Amino acid sequence: MNIKLVIIFFSLFFVGKAIAIPSIDGNAFIALVTTMQDDKDTYERGGKSALNWAIVKTQDPKGTVSMDDAMDLMFGNLAGSDDEDRIAMYSLYYMFKLNGINEACALNRKCVVESLHKGANVYLNTAKEKLIVSYVDDKSLFKFPDSYETKVFLSMDKVSGDIASNKLLIQ
Repeated sequence: MNIKLVIIFFSLFFVGKAIAIPSIDGNAFIALVTTMQDDKDTYERGGKSALNWAIVKTQDPKGTVSMDDAMDLMFGNLAGSDDEDRIAMYSLYYMFKLNGINEACALNRKCVVESLHKGANVYLNTAKEKLIVSYVDDKSLFKFPDSYETKVFLSMDKVSGDIASNKLLIQ
């Protein structure tokens, strides 16, 4: 068989078999940064925050939360953060991802809060099965250890339930 024919055959064979590579949802991450900054601002005003900002440190000396800080948190590299922080922030990230949040909304605090409430309700009512599929991709992407799987599902149920019922006061 001619080498050109072999190359054409394999090219045609593999063209229809594209591999889906998991990717980070940039807008969901922007919304996560907005949420983390709001959480930090709440902490600095003496309010209750999700992350312990006395321990968790941002890269910016002034304390502004950046996209790199959110990435470091999700990859388990943010100074002072722990597994619980990482899992809780993944829950929020997933709710933004589930909604397909756009960039304009992700940059607007009020819209981010509305998106979280919508994501929580969508998750609780129709999307629990979607988390399983998404988590499989996200697990490899964010290098989550196997021990996270059960914790992520429990966290999603709790966080989304608290947001939907206004027990978790995100306003």
